[in-house]
Amino acid sequence: MSKTAWIIIVIIVIAVVGYLMFRSDGIGIPSTALYAVTASSQLAGDDVVIGNARLTDAGYIVIHDDSAGAPGAIIGVSDAIVGEYENLVVSLNRASIEGETLYAMVHMDNGDGEFSAADDEPATEGDELVISSFVIEAAGEELAE
Repeated sequence: MSKTAWIIIVIIVIAVVGYLMFRSDGIGIPSTALYAVTASSQLAGDDVVIGNARLTDAGYIVIHDDSAGAPGAIIGVSDAIVGEYENLVVSLNRASIEGETLYAMVHMDNGDGEFSAADDEPATEGDELVISSFVIEAAGEELAE
């Protein structure tokens, strides 16, 4: 085989490996992420829908209200989960309010299977919290994707 053919084969292999390493896995989160959560704008109600979640270890999707542009009080917690989820419904302990920003954050279970804000710490990827903010829209508004 000629040197040119080998170079072409190497380039193709590198391209395929690069694609596989950096592609999205089809549910809206990077395939290399250990923990991830995404949520989009939605209508006010007694629960929220988490578009995509990935937890490689047991944990929770915790919904926080807004406190001066940052996550505030906890207003909802999923059951303990592990794996990949789409359209996960999380019940709130109060109805969401049109116009407010909420935060979906991954918290890791400390091993007891029961959520505790003091013991089940937020998950991180690198130095960043695993979090997604979203806005509660008024009925009749076009929801952002």
